[in-house]
Amino acid sequence: MNIPNLDKVKKHYEEQMKKYQSVEKEREKVIINRQQLEAQLTENNLVKTELDLLESGTNIFKLVGPTLIKQDLDESKNTVNKRLEYIGEEM
Repeated sequence: MNIPNLDKVKKHYEEQMKKYQSVEKEREKVIINRQQLEAQLTENNLVKTELDLLESGTNIFKLVGPTLIKQDLDESKNTVNKRLEYIGEEM
């Protein structure tokens, strides 16, 4: 058996293995990002459903840190719709 050829094969194998590991790491990142987007999509769809049930003039409060801040119903609906658009584009 020719040793230089064996070294070439080994080197080629190691290079391909590094590429594979890199692609695998990237795939894992994509899967995690997709799962996060799906969770956000579900959450925002639930919020949209709840907001659609409310009558105009209903008091809405947004949690910002430890504080609840009053927010307009239409503004809340617009914010949720924009989030849903963004999530849809990201997916």
